[in-house]
Amino acid sequence: VPTYISVLNDLRFAPITNSAMIVEFAPEDKKPSACIACGKCTKICPQNIDIPGAMRELTDTLAKIPSWRDVCRQREEEQKRNGGNA
Repeated sequence: VPTYISVLNDLRFAPITNSAMIVEFAPEDKKPSACIACGKCTKICPQNIDIPGAMRELTDTLAKIPSWRDVCRQREEEQKRNGGNA
């Protein structure tokens, strides 16, 4: 959770793919989208952060920027169109 809060803070200021890579390559059951919003984490959070809300915001933010896989695919397609020259 602390890593994802840090990624969310980074993305709030600069929504770039590099920050999002941390989440993209996490196992599906560990991604912020796997949060069931039960609120147990919020109750024990020493900073009283609305963690389910933060995970929801992070998931929504990530949906708005290209994934690293998409960026790589686009670069590969562009390189093919240019005859292999970058």
